[in-house]
Amino acid sequence: QNQRMVGIVSALDVNVATWFGWQSWFVHGINVLPITPATEALLPSAFAAEQFEQLRPDLPQMPDEWRSFALAVQAVTEPREALDALNTGVHSYDDGNSRTNMLHWISTHMVDAGAE
Repeated sequence: QNQRMVGIVSALDVNVATWFGWQSWFVHGINVLPITPATEALLPSAFAAEQFEQLRPDLPQMPDEWRSFALAVQAVTEPREALDALNTGVHSYDDGNSRTNMLHWISTHMVDAGAE
């Protein structure tokens, strides 16, 4: 696989899976949450763009709770598209996330990207 994100790291092995599933949104999402200002250090623009391209094909089948984390990755380089997707396709959030948190995250990246 052409993956640069792992879900489980052990002494002698790494897995592109988590304890609760192998789907891309679990592997990427578990590494992004919780979304805080410190998350910025985990998602340099080039890396976020690359990671989102791996998630993009799975967006339609992602549960809302995990889709919001994928959109947080997208927002680093495509904040307007992430906002549109959030407004039209996310209706529930993980216990560690909220609509307010996502709107804040995306809006700070719109400023960074020069979007209005």
